Amino acid sequence: MSNKPKAYQGKAGFHRLKVEHFGLQRKIVANMTTESWETIPHAAVSYEPDVTEFWDAFQDLRKQPEWEGVTINIVLLCAITKGLVACPAMNGHIKYRRKSTNGLLELYSDVNISMPMLEQILPSLVTEAEKLYGLGTGVLKLAYVLEKVYATLPDACRLLFTPDQLGGMVDKALATARELWIRNPALLEK
Repeated sequence: MSNKPKAYQGKAGFHRLKVEHFGLQRKIVANMTTESWETIPHAAVSYEPDVTEFWDAFQDLRKQPEWEGVTINIVLLCAITKGLVACPAMNGHIKYRRKSTNGLLELYSDVNISMPMLEQILPSLVTEAEKLYGLGTGVLKLAYVLEKVYATLPDACRLLFTPDQLGGMVDKALATARELWIRNPALLEK
């Protein structure tokens, strides 16, 4: 049995791991921080790290066939995703109302990175799998869709998403596809 806390469905469909209401100390700190941002002049500092070694290592990796087509954006998204998975405390939202001094910290289990291309092709792949395999073959249909996704976006998908994460995306795409099938049953005709 896992020691991880059970996630529960939050408002926007995100799975919240934990919700912490502000205690007295955090309320005081939040109030003073908010007040200081409103009343005290602030200055910003920008730091630009030297990424020469990182860039050189990335260029060396791109020479390998399995890294063909992988962009720096994909690598950075992967690093951010892995970091948020490793440290869920960084994957949260703080909500604070100064007038009532009520605050809330919500930690999320899902790391949601938008891939519009993937979101566009999944409903059609789910429909294709439904036509091929029919009812009662969910595991086969999922394997089919994942195989097609990996063939279409092999590098990006393998770096960014685990099969479980893609499975969750396929579930959402299935819900979208079902709505389309209800409106247009001809989509399922072979």
